Amino acid sequence: MDDLKFLSVKDIMKLLNCSKHEASKLRNEIADEYRITPKRVTSVHLKKYLKL
Repeated sequence: MDDLKFLSVKDIMKLLNCSKHEASKLRNEIADEYRITPKRVTSVHLKKYLKL
């Protein structure tokens, strides 16, 4: 996956095999952590947040 691509809730659902509610909540938590809007979350943010 391209690291600079913005992640949608569907993208997060597919990557982590989770529900829409969990993916949305995770995206909002990442946005709060990095002080960005949820639509600006990338796979780099996701990897850092999950410590992968």
